[in-house]
Amino acid sequence: MTIENLEIRTSSFKKSPARKKDRLHQIKIRVFIGKLEFGKFRNQKTLEIKVLDDAESALMMRASDFDNIDKNKPQQYHILKTELLIKDAVRQMVYSNIELTSKNLFDFIHRSKKTPKSKESKSKEKDLE
Repeated sequence: MTIENLEIRTSSFKKSPARKKDRLHQIKIRVFIGKLEFGKFRNQKTLEIKVLDDAESALMMRASDFDNIDKNKPQQYHILKTELLIKDAVRQMVYSNIELTSKNLFDFIHRSKKTPKSKESKSKEKDLE
């Protein structure tokens, strides 16, 4: 899939309904992939990606916390950082002609996040020996 004038837009949202036991919503990011035509955005594909926290589990929030996300800077930063990773990954996938699906994008993002850590740990192990 090649797209001229590639435009990627992201939007975070809380998935409903909330879990019954603790009233938490899962946080996801909706990715709109399209192009600009005559100054207007033309959507070609829409994907949904779940956001993972530092413990590699789904990020969960109460509805009131999500509505006041601008007051919770660490959570806001985490979501924005994930949006940037998604935009970079989509560009790489489009240029590499990898099929754009939610599962492929999720795997691509989290594989690329884990790869630098493993390289660093291997180099540290070699230095210690």
